[in-house]
Amino acid sequence: MIDNLALLWFSLIFFFLFLEMGHPGLLYFLSFSCGALCSCIATFYGACVTSQLLIFVTGTCGALLILYTLVQQKKNQLQAPFYRSNLDALIGKKAMIFVSPHDDKIWQVLIHGQVWQARHIHEKTLYQGQQVIIIDVQGCHVRVDSIS
Repeated sequence: MIDNLALLWFSLIFFFLFLEMGHPGLLYFLSFSCGALCSCIATFYGACVTSQLLIFVTGTCGALLILYTLVQQKKNQLQAPFYRSNLDALIGKKAMIFVSPHDDKIWQVLIHGQVWQARHIHEKTLYQGQQVIIIDVQGCHVRVDSIS
């Protein structure tokens, strides 16, 4: 037969589960629910109230510890890659001016086999064959600076 303490722990399990549904992502209330489940099981084996409370605290701490280790493992897996890609990979690369159009402020450079329009960051005039370094990418233009 179920006594009042078992019913209390059983209701606390669902109370903490409902709190977890109201605050998803934290998983702290799920840990309390696991601790209440451990205490509910302990009541069926005839444990006293103090040992039930101790089991509740121990079960909650154990669930929090498991939760912490799982979050740390996933956090390490979800970190950003250490290399730059796409447009960020162009920043800092060296290029050479190869075509001088009619406008003195817009030039063309060849970067990894692709032709980009380039503008000097200080609005200085560039010349054909000059070595430049890419400072920024804005739309379809790269902003470059002269290499001294």
